[in-house]
Amino acid sequence: MTLKYPDLEGVEKEVESEINAYIDAISVLSSLQVYLKDMSIECYIEMKIKKKSGNSKTPDLLIRSANYIIVDHKYTESENERTLAGKLEEMREYDRVFIFDDRKSKLEEEFKPEVVMLTPERVAKHFQDFLNCPITWGYQLNSEIVIKQAIGAIKDSTVSSLFNPDLVCPLARQISKYKFLTSHPPLPYTAVQIFNLLFNLSPPTQFFSSEFEVKYQDVLDGFNDIFPPWIRGEVQQLNVKRLGEALDFLQKVGWIRWFEPEKIVIVYRNKGRLVADLLSYLTEKYVGAEHAKRVKDFQKKQEMLKKPEAQRRLVDFT
Repeated sequence: MTLKYPDLEGVEKEVESEINAYIDAISVLSSLQVYLKDMSIECYIEMKIKKKSGNSKTPDLLIRSANYIIVDHKYTESENERTLAGKLEEMREYDRVFIFDDRKSKLEEEFKPEVVMLTPERVAKHFQDFLNCPITWGYQLNSEIVIKQAIGAIKDSTVSSLFNPDLVCPLARQISKYKFLTSHPPLPYTAVQIFNLLFNLSPPTQFFSSEFEVKYQDVLDGFNDIFPPWIRGEVQQLNVKRLGEALDFLQKVGWIRWFEPEKIVIVYRNKGRLVADLLSYLTEKYVGAEHAKRVKDFQKKQEMLKKPEAQRRLVDFT
């Protein structure tokens, strides 16, 4: 068994890619949902749907038009063939019959969806040589979102008519308020949102003090409020753990003190607020800690691999 020493640059690229993927997903999916609803097209973000064969799936976007369309966001910055093949394998999970539970009519409807992979336009071209690649939409995210049908074309005439030749939609205003989706966010990203939230909760009576106190419950309530309402109920229990991880991280960075038993967070007013780019700074801190953790794990595994060899030498010597 050959162990590979953890590469700092590799860890950095991995974490940055996860953050970029999360930010893209929030921006593109939220904006696309608002745009489709403005076009009177029914759609749902992260709606759990049952498989006919059992269990369930939660696609990023379910469009209910003349046909059912599942759109799943697959972000990657890699051209590695194995990585790309893994994304396609994940998409194949949607090539089956599902059941839509229509709560208005109280009826269940079976459907086999058109399946669309949504990926950055610069990446979409790398999937062209793969057999059985699903319909692929490539997006550009700037001041507005431009989506191209990069591979194949959607059959649904209503949705297809939105491409002329590209689908162009504005960034949704709600992005400024809602910062999360159901999937677990990267820790540096969560920490930035929590740090900004803490200052929004700063008591007016402590404005000129070097530090201020915030009640934990107020932070948790504020944290839940920056999740979209359609998933808020599902993630509240998860958010207790996510908030704890973010507070622990901010405490290690030295920007807060977090007293869990007393349910109080003390924030140092002059820490962090002078940092020009909070996300880049906290990402750098997280990458350093994550790399050190992986190096430690690597060293432990090395020691474990040495033990059987040492034992064999001992047996040979006796």
